[in-house]
Amino acid sequence: MKRLHFVVLMTVCSVSWAGWERISEAGDSDIATAEAFVFEKYYYDKSTIRKNGAISRMLHLIDYSTYQADNSARWSSAKVLQAFNCKDKTAAIISLDLYEGRMGEGENIYSITRQEREWEWEPIVPRSTDEIRLKIACGRK
Repeated sequence: MKRLHFVVLMTVCSVSWAGWERISEAGDSDIATAEAFVFEKYYYDKSTIRKNGAISRMLHLIDYSTYQADNSARWSSAKVLQAFNCKDKTAAIISLDLYEGRMGEGENIYSITRQEREWEWEPIVPRSTDEIRLKIACGRK
């Protein structure tokens, strides 16, 4: 009976996290120290990568080990749809969703989506998780 419970539990867990592949953690040697202030795990979903010329889009997830907070909310994870300019090595956030639970589960407590004209392109910092995501999204991992 315990074996059956274990199999059911593992099936439920694997389905809820299906599609997420781990990129890295803050503090890993391949990530700039500036990102290591909060212990975070980074994931991406390969099935969400969409390329159009030099622009590639990809959904990624940040899973925090402790609650993050501002004046009005607390969250444990964030899903970010990000655009990458593979030629110019810049990135822009398309949408952001904050979740109360880990791994994008639980209540969605904040959500924003930007139209393309509102995207704010920023240079990719070398040795950052953005650089790792750029390489994945642009097919150079």
